[in-house]
Amino acid sequence: ILLKSIIDKCAEIGDKLLVFSRSLYSVDYIEKFLKHLHIQNEKQYQTLLSEKNNRSIPTPVQWISEKDYFRIDGKTKIILRKSYIETFNDPSNSRVRLFLISTAAGGIGINLTASNRIIVFDASWNPCNDAQALFRSYRFGQKKPVYVYRFVSHGTMEEKIYQRQVVKQSLSKRVIDGHQIDRHFTWEDIKELYDFQLEELPEATQSTLTYSTESNTDLNPPEPEDRLLFDLLNEHRRWIYSYHSHDSLLENKIDENLSPEERRQALEEYEILKRLPILRQSSSQRLPPQQSNSLVANNTVIHNISVRAKWEQNGVTIVGDARERNDIDQIYWPVDLFVHDDGTIIFTDWANERVVRCNISSKNTEVIAGGNCTGSRLNQLSGPTNVLMDKTTNSLIICDRGNRRVIRQSCHHGITKTEILVNDVACRGLAMDDQGLLYVADYRKHVVKRYRIGDQNGTIVAGGNGKGSGLHQLNKPRYLFIDKQQSIYVSDSGNHRV
Repeated sequence: ILLKSIIDKCAEIGDKLLVFSRSLYSVDYIEKFLKHLHIQNEKQYQTLLSEKNNRSIPTPVQWISEKDYFRIDGKTKIILRKSYIETFNDPSNSRVRLFLISTAAGGIGINLTASNRIIVFDASWNPCNDAQALFRSYRFGQKKPVYVYRFVSHGTMEEKIYQRQVVKQSLSKRVIDGHQIDRHFTWEDIKELYDFQLEELPEATQSTLTYSTESNTDLNPPEPEDRLLFDLLNEHRRWIYSYHSHDSLLENKIDENLSPEERRQALEEYEILKRLPILRQSSSQRLPPQQSNSLVANNTVIHNISVRAKWEQNGVTIVGDARERNDIDQIYWPVDLFVHDDGTIIFTDWANERVVRCNISSKNTEVIAGGNCTGSRLNQLSGPTNVLMDKTTNSLIICDRGNRRVIRQSCHHGITKTEILVNDVACRGLAMDDQGLLYVADYRKHVVKRYRIGDQNGTIVAGGNGKGSGLHQLNKPRYLFIDKQQSIYVSDSGNHRV
């Protein structure tokens, strides 16, 4: 159930997934399960087609070996391994989205940075095996945050194996010993593995689920930052006994001889250290925490403003004046803007059919897109409304409303390249999440869609049920905002609501 849920959610958000298992029986069973899903989806699709009710029927989710997923184990030939890996890592291939891997056969020596989510299906006796498996995705060349889910069956030998993993890794943190990975168990150690205490679990309620990121502490940890894990914890409470951060367990013994106050301070310092990379990244990019670290868009949140701060009542004009003109230093109906890290402001000059960049300090301006009269050529714009920057590609993404399209413009080595990302859309709102997925508000079709770059079809994420005021409907959606949990905020202008 949990495996299927993660697979489905990864496909929904466009993330590729690795599943590692030390057991070939488990890999065989997962593959058999995928084939079963494929057959069931095809049957359901055929049933819907036979009903002939004229409604749009989505294409069934397919699970065909070597097309939708790959498998590597000890029997896979070297030439096939190479072909599978290259196909999986191909950024233009969005169909293949899952890799089943035997930990022993594929846990080292391969690069699978196209994936950014990993499931360790069962625990290995040697913690190094599982750790190496994680580095197939978490390595140089990875452009997304990597999330790892370790499955441990509560109340089984697997839980005891996992506990021994933690002990071994804790010891390896403290001593350098070439024989540390060897297993030297006494007969009592072996017997203890088979000693199980029957535990009566309560019915699945709010109190059943233990949100735990530290062991044996008084701290009250927050809910997980990973939106997928958050959804799992809420949707599958019956099947999840508890969760914790694996890395945090490796710190449990550092404070055994500390006083309660020192222990509290050590834990607080540890929490701060865990957040430092995120804080450094956010401050260096001057991004609000709700926005992703890959783009700049509608910078509406300002950091570190004192609660006692007072704002001057008179603003300062950066560019333009009260006149409606088309001179380079004048603007006519600016619609959208953002402030770049380099101290420039980029905005859409709607009536002048252009996107303009202005240096805030020097007030120097330049046209960076459009400005060649209204038209549909790639070097022209027609009523541009919204604009954002994708930092991963250093490119502008623009709502070219009059031409009913969304375009991307990049400049490398002085050469400007313009391409159409989405066609036939009445765009009035743009946003991008930390996975690099693009969200577009279509105010004529009353829908918000999410697009993978290169995909013209997109997935409906809000509205799409005709014009209306129901909570499943929109009426002329305009501006969009995506927070770090990937919740979508929509300016539903025709319904006078957000």
